[in-house]
Amino acid sequence: SITISNASNAVETPLSAQALFPPYTYQLPQTELILLDAAVDDACNGSSIVTAISGKVVLLFEPVDSCSNHQKVEAAEQNGAVAVLLGRLSGSPDVQPISDDDDSASNIPVRAISF
Repeated sequence: SITISNASNAVETPLSAQALFPPYTYQLPQTELILLDAAVDDACNGSSIVTAISGKVVLLFEPVDSCSNHQKVEAAEQNGAVAVLLGRLSGSPDVQPISDDDDSASNIPVRAISF
């Protein structure tokens, strides 16, 4: 499960779904969560991410760019991210697994959460 806490010590455990590509099991220590800056970061291109994400969990939203979710995960991993949370602005509490939708390769954990 994922636990999100904020500065006021409020804690929330959102529903989440895993990716349908490896790794399937993992455990992360408490890690900083960071959002890419859409004004300067291209989540589809690892060489175009300028926000310092190394050692952090990256929050991405879908669909924002023209590439697949798996390509975004691969780009985040190339920049040192330890995991990715894929936020789905569905308006529904249901969360669907993230499909392995292309030939990208990644080795970091990915979870989908709904907002």
